[in-house]
Amino acid sequence: MARRDYVADMTAYIKERIPEGDYVTAKVAKLIFEQVKSDDPDLLSGWLMACGPSLISRQIGHARLASHATARRSLKRERFAAAAAAFSQGNPEPLKDYLDELQYRTAGNVIKKLGNLTSADCRFIASTCHEASATYNFEAVFMDALARKVPEGVVRDHLTDEQVAELRSNVADAIQRRSAVISA
Repeated sequence: MARRDYVADMTAYIKERIPEGDYVTAKVAKLIFEQVKSDDPDLLSGWLMACGPSLISRQIGHARLASHATARRSLKRERFAAAAAAFSQGNPEPLKDYLDELQYRTAGNVIKKLGNLTSADCRFIASTCHEASATYNFEAVFMDALARKVPEGVVRDHLTDEQVAELRSNVADAIQRRSAVISA
């Protein structure tokens, strides 16, 4: 008897149940969970066993991001400036919160506390942040341009797929030209 591919089967199960139109992911996930629990508990159990480590890894990542966000909010710039001033006068204690609280993902997917980062780690993290920033900047500019094209209703009322693709291309070209001017 062939072994069941729980990951492929669950992927198909989920894809079949994702609505065509607008939806809220958490609500669809809850509905799919309840359905698979009732329809095919073996699939749910097998999938959880197959995906357990990656699901736990993802949850660890979410927890890390949540604690990082909390630390960033609580470790305000003003406090950092005061801590840096104290450090420059020989008192390293106020910076301890920063060095031990903030955590970052490095090139090898290793999570390190700020105080344990190497120069190479910092460069990698900075590069990753710059890339993410560029992506978010592009999407923000694209969405602003799209909003100007859609005064009311929805995008498909005003633009075809080809027009959306052309607008994305035009936005990318404009951002690239702006970057070239700034770099020059």
